[in-house]
Amino acid sequence: MQVDLDFYLVGINGIDEITQKLTTTGFLFISWTDEYLIWTPASHGGVEYIYVSQSDIWKPDITLQNGFSKLKELGSSFINVQICQTANSILDVNVTKGSRGILLEALDPNGVWSVVSTTAGDDVLSSESRVVFTITLERSSAYYVMNVIVPVILLGILNVFTFVIPADSGEKMGYSITVFLAFAVFLTIISSELPKTSGSLLGNYLMFQMGMGTFVVAVTALELRIHHRKDKVPNKIQRIFRSKCKTRVKSSDKTFDNPGKEKESEDGEKTWSDITSTTDFILFWVSLVSTFIVTVTILGLLSSKY
Repeated sequence: MQVDLDFYLVGINGIDEITQKLTTTGFLFISWTDEYLIWTPASHGGVEYIYVSQSDIWKPDITLQNGFSKLKELGSSFINVQICQTANSILDVNVTKGSRGILLEALDPNGVWSVVSTTAGDDVLSSESRVVFTITLERSSAYYVMNVIVPVILLGILNVFTFVIPADSGEKMGYSITVFLAFAVFLTIISSELPKTSGSLLGNYLMFQMGMGTFVVAVTALELRIHHRKDKVPNKIQRIFRSKCKTRVKSSDKTFDNPGKEKESEDGEKTWSDITSTTDFILFWVSLVSTFIVTVTILGLLSSKY
């Protein structure tokens, strides 16, 4: 006996991204031909069809395989025959997809998720008779873009600009810690919205920004420690930073003999303040470029994946 299955999708109740569960409302349209319910209409007053209670007829034994609760039978696996000539009745039931597959006529639109495509097919690789219904959903990206991605990018930019603040201002350390704590609080708020999987691109990007914040705070503390040192800078360190931190003081010395001559003076002795200023300059551009590259890469992967 061939049993055809069609699925009416009524509504998308929700998706739990943490447990990765999809909750829907729908019902199955099951059709088959019962060879025991055949009669000649002319011999029965012209009756061509009848309505029978569900409890009075045989129903195919169908179970939902990937439900949240344990498997529950939808039908019965035996045939109750009142009059028969043989002691046993063997029935081979073949469950196949119906001609319509998944029907969306009764679907109630969801504000967050929209149905992109649906497919229905017979699982020929399984030893059991099985029909697989597949629903492809697409999330509206406006929520995550405005409430997760944009704030994280802005906090990352503020984090990079820590290296712009002079060490003598007295606000550099406080600024870096404030940005780091703001990011930590924001991550705590949105943690319930993130899937608990190791392959989450958004989760990996958040961890990158958290690592950058930790790096900035640690480097800022070391820079302030070095900035206020009073001893002489070793010659080896001076040679390393000479090309970056040397300063030229140009003054115009207008005389009667050579009014366009400029004298250039250079201070060869570098201080720890010069070293930290050069370090800030280098780390600013390194952090800005690395943050830009990682952000563009993650956004590209997210757009191509979703």
